[in-house]
Amino acid sequence: FLAIEEEIYELLKRHLLHQDVIIVHNMATLIHNLPFLSAFKRFSADHPEKKIIIWAHDQTYVDEEQIKWEKDGVNLSPEQKTLLVTPIPGATYVAISQTFKKLLKEVMSLSDESVVVIPNGLNFKRFFHLSEHAWHAIQDEHILVSYPLLFSPVNILQRKNLLYSLEV
Repeated sequence: FLAIEEEIYELLKRHLLHQDVIIVHNMATLIHNLPFLSAFKRFSADHPEKKIIIWAHDQTYVDEEQIKWEKDGVNLSPEQKTLLVTPIPGATYVAISQTFKKLLKEVMSLSDESVVVIPNGLNFKRFFHLSEHAWHAIQDEHILVSYPLLFSPVNILQRKNLLYSLEV
């Protein structure tokens, strides 16, 4: 563990030293790479000037919208568990919903202001500038929960013009 952690720490120093903002996606909240987490916590402590964003849509002890301290296949030592649930000082945590924010705050003892919510996905109605009529048709036909197949006539369009293809 310590040898891998040291190797990762040296790589972090080499690759992140000149970065102002560092976004870590899920690696600070899951058990899959604890040597990375240890090295990253060390790096962030050595570089408090860095803006750290921890993007989390999963946490090892959050499952089915509840905290589960005992989970099959998760057998961490007290030190590993502490490493996983202790927040990185000064980091901003991003949760994908208010529900996940509440659970993340509880499992990691985070303050309310250290966690922001950025919903997972797009607001399709706003993104595609859909009218109320089109939006109701999409909802009535359950299109957003389906797996539609989109066919595009790119092979018959000049230079495979995708924007024109989408309009067609």
